[in-house]
Amino acid sequence: MSETPLTERRALRGLLALAALVVLIAGLRAAGDVLLPIVFSTFLAMLAIPGVNALRRAGVPRWASISLVVLVIALLLAGITGILA
Repeated sequence: MSETPLTERRALRGLLALAALVVLIAGLRAAGDVLLPIVFSTFLAMLAIPGVNALRRAGVPRWASISLVVLVIALLLAGITGILA
């Protein structure tokens, strides 16, 4: 068997990387309806952590601090939605 030249291997590797990128982008666009709520909820959860921690340090039970922060976020989102709608 003869070995392929270095430039040919580099070209094949580049084409393979480009094909993988195209497949990745197409998959992300197709899954956008599912991924958007997951990413948004993860973002909101990360924003809520400092509030929950501050309430916990103030002596509020964990269940109450989580409930309070979720309620505040829901009210803020409802208010923003009401203003924009």
